[in-house]
Amino acid sequence: MVRYYEHLTHPRRRRILLLSSSTLALVVVARRWRLVRVEVQGPSMAPTLLPGDRLVIVTTRHVRPGQVIAVSDPRDPARTLVKRVAALGSEGVEIVGDNPAGSTDSRTFGPVPAGTVIGRAVYRYAPAERVGRIRGPVINATLPSRLKPTLVLGLFWCHSFSNGLR
Repeated sequence: MVRYYEHLTHPRRRRILLLSSSTLALVVVARRWRLVRVEVQGPSMAPTLLPGDRLVIVTTRHVRPGQVIAVSDPRDPARTLVKRVAALGSEGVEIVGDNPAGSTDSRTFGPVPAGTVIGRAVYRYAPAERVGRIRGPVINATLPSRLKPTLVLGLFWCHSFSNGLR
């Protein structure tokens, strides 16, 4: 007599079941959180992100200072920028690159409207040697003159003394 669960113990069947359930779980997660993929081009986020890095973006409009986000370029909406949030305010989101010499960001074109935020970068899936979560709010960029950086509990935060940015 064959028991119901015995067919699941065969290694090949177990792999097929595991692959099927993993694929289903990934599809459910992708639909629920609306994942987007982007490829980094240019040195603006070095050393955190390098050209050729491929990222998974979770779509959201709710971002915090220090997070790496994808945002529509205010100069060319068909283009996507990957930058770090420096500050949030009534005028929009201040974004900066980790490499100030190689970055065009809010220091050039000002804050971007919150509605242009695509989402938050959560995972780098390529190249293989750099795979992993996008970590740490580390900003070594020169910020707009109206912002003063402050380190609070290991998180980067910006305070503005001119227009109420947080």
